[in-house]
Amino acid sequence: MNLPDIPLDYTCAECKDYEVGSTSQIASELDNLFMSGQIRFVYGIKTGDWDRAYSEENVENLYTDELRSSLDKARELGRKFGNSYKSKINVADGAAYITEQMCENLLRMRGAYSGKVKEAFDLLRNADTRYEWKKIADAYKTIYDQVNIVSTKYTAYGFRPHMSNGSSVSNVAVCYYNKFALFPLFKCVATGKMGAIYDKMQHEAVDMLLMTSAVKVGSQGAVSFDGQTIDKPFNKYTQQYSYLRRQLNTDPEEGSISTVGSQMIKIGLQNLVLERNNYVDSRTGKVVSGQEILNRFMGAIRTLSEIGTGEVVEMFFTNGKIDPDKLSEYLKD
Repeated sequence: MNLPDIPLDYTCAECKDYEVGSTSQIASELDNLFMSGQIRFVYGIKTGDWDRAYSEENVENLYTDELRSSLDKARELGRKFGNSYKSKINVADGAAYITEQMCENLLRMRGAYSGKVKEAFDLLRNADTRYEWKKIADAYKTIYDQVNIVSTKYTAYGFRPHMSNGSSVSNVAVCYYNKFALFPLFKCVATGKMGAIYDKMQHEAVDMLLMTSAVKVGSQGAVSFDGQTIDKPFNKYTQQYSYLRRQLNTDPEEGSISTVGSQMIKIGLQNLVLERNNYVDSRTGKVVSGQEILNRFMGAIRTLSEIGTGEVVEMFFTNGKIDPDKLSEYLKD
């Protein structure tokens, strides 16, 4: 059954993903950095003299005639690594921007339009208070949290008539699948270039603007953003609210504090040279190899996993079998 004053469908338009790249100066510097890293690494591998490999300012001068071929290979590898970082970056990957009215519709459908959320909407829409930035930040966070953008994301899938701007394109239904994070737009928070896009959405009655990376199947009539504005009319089509779904929670940001331990391990391992045998343990002062450090990392992760497994077993199992009473208590909690 449809809720009062809430439509059955919403109007969509698409915008091609906007990509940015580094300047030629930065790209050249990447080449130099990766080549330097490879030259030092290869010298350490070939000679075993890791101290000089990473302390010498011009390590190329240390290469003997016998190592010249290795030097050329190190330079080539450095260029390859550098080139892998020169491609443009998609700055709006998988995003979809929705109007404040569509945001309100979604919250009403979910039964999440509480008194607190209504107050936040009123403040953001009020011409007298919508530029009081501290209040705006708090109000927007209230709505953002209720939409649960960070922890759930959204999908939309189904079939829609093949129409554009109200006119039939063909009699073949369009199968579509969208996967995106939703970002509500309000006049007071859509400033600068985003303000022009917001005004265009309002003027052309678009409820949701999808970046093409959010449209996995069924892309239709995407326009381009040139870094300043969208200068062509949107190609609009409609999709039904009933086929819009929230995803299951797959992100690590479900709590107020995110665990960063695994990220620190990744950073450490990324810079670890397994072949190096003269690392120094900062706690004991003893010399250790890269392989020993890796073994310690993996051992710590394995131990943490075993502790977690034990906690789950104790929480839900008795004598090796799931305990219905324990499971029931957990679900009631």
